[in-house]
Amino acid sequence: MVKKKFKETFVKVNVSKIIKNHLGTLVNANTKKASFGDYFVFLILPLIIASTLIYFNVLMGGDIVNIIITGLAIFVGLLFNVIVLLFTIIPKDIIKERLKVNILEEVIYNCSFTILLSILCIILCVFTKLTNPVVIYVVNFISYYFFTLFLFTLLMILKRLQSLLTNEFEELKNSSNQ
Repeated sequence: MVKKKFKETFVKVNVSKIIKNHLGTLVNANTKKASFGDYFVFLILPLIIASTLIYFNVLMGGDIVNIIITGLAIFVGLLFNVIVLLFTIIPKDIIKERLKVNILEEVIYNCSFTILLSILCIILCVFTKLTNPVVIYVVNFISYYFFTLFLFTLLMILKRLQSLLTNEFEELKNSSNQ
């Protein structure tokens, strides 16, 4: 009973579906199976980068934290706009454009996940101001991990958007030549 009430209390802020949907996009497009390469780039490589930065005692200072928070805040606004834009270009004839709809859906999942990462990074940056050395190292490690994951996901979004737009331009060129 208590567990159910607890779940109901936080249902509006539960972001587990955003994470699940994002992880669902890390598959091979042809086989629809999990791709080791994607999991390596989006889960293991950020861990390696964060570990390396902490190992070499690269910690975030005041100016860097301010720059990161400002940059992430800008990206959050930009990504919200990308989601709205993508929603407006989803084709109405879904059967004809199924592949495009799948890619648009994945980009929306990735944008939502990246917004979540941005919010988490901003919150973590606040904790870098604490004075406990153990907390500082842990927060820096988690921040580096999330920030690296943010950058890789942003690159994936850029690649997918470029692919979608290139496809749209090709369709426009082909339809104008007929």
